[in-house]
Amino acid sequence: MQAAVDELAVRATRRLGPEARARRELGRAIGRSDGIVAALWPSPERRPAPQGDLPLTRREQEVAGMIADGLTNRQIGERLFIAERTVDTHVGRILAKLDCVSRTQVAAIVAARRPVGPRR
Repeated sequence: MQAAVDELAVRATRRLGPEARARRELGRAIGRSDGIVAALWPSPERRPAPQGDLPLTRREQEVAGMIADGLTNRQIGERLFIAERTVDTHVGRILAKLDCVSRTQVAAIVAARRPVGPRR
């Protein structure tokens, strides 16, 4: 199956020309998580640092991880045994500290820092 996908990609980039080939190679070079971050933050000077610890408390890191897992505030509250409104407060602080405007951006930052492989 992957061979068929690769062949289609080669044919498509041939048709689109050298600029498309260059963009495809750039995409392969930077990797998936960096590509997601670049797509969410088109302006390089506003992108979060690719490495280092997040400026979050331990609880905020827990909440951010659950956001990255796709949980709602209600689900996060149930798992952490805290009120949904408290989760909302944590989410607001996370967004501010990470200079994000959406939960998707938070998820991208957390995903970029997670080790590759299956989660336990």
